[in-house]
Amino acid sequence: VAVRRGQPLDKTAKAYDSRTQTITWEVKYNYDEKAIPQAKANLTDLFGTNQKLVYATTAKDGFTVQRVTIDPDTGAETGSETVDNYTVIPNAKGGFTLQFADDLTAAYKIVYKTTAENRVEAGLSVKNTINDAFGNKDEASQNIGQQVIQKTNLSGQTDYNNKTTAWRITLNGDEYTMSGVSVTDTLPAGLMFASAAGTGWACSASGQTVSCTRSDAIAPGASA
Repeated sequence: VAVRRGQPLDKTAKAYDSRTQTITWEVKYNYDEKAIPQAKANLTDLFGTNQKLVYATTAKDGFTVQRVTIDPDTGAETGSETVDNYTVIPNAKGGFTLQFADDLTAAYKIVYKTTAENRVEAGLSVKNTINDAFGNKDEASQNIGQQVIQKTNLSGQTDYNNKTTAWRITLNGDEYTMSGVSVTDTLPAGLMFASAAGTGWACSASGQTVSCTRSDAIAPGASA
């Protein structure tokens, strides 16, 4: 029976939370189940643009590491056990080094999160690169989008007989503090302004230009 082995190193972006701009990353390490001496049982990960590690008190708090059991016939995962035999050291370039405390022979799954250091004001692709001590490396990416302002057409409120439709503009989907907020929307040719309303907003129109302002701040954790 042929033994099916995995890759020495594999990284993927598993989830993305647009509200918090947080990405969950998963690393599969030593899925080919080689014997790795402790001195070489380490991984170095470099983050992409505008990213920082998510953790409570120490960098290690942000990690879940599991020893994984692999079926030698199918290569499928058959079980896992959370372990604590490692340290995590952040590096100045943006990233970390994870060092195991023991020799390794099993496969390991490593999960951690990063989030945006600064507010995302334009969409971008975040790329992270991980390396092991044997020259293996893998790169994963995640597209993230700005949540400062979003505009959507409410197609369910379209009235074809009266030739009207409704739009919704949502601000602060990423829940920052915003003050002195004003919104200007220029309608395309063929559309005429009918009305605008929103709690705390004062709106008016001049020709094709619709302007809305508010005097109070939008607090963290709130959208408008």
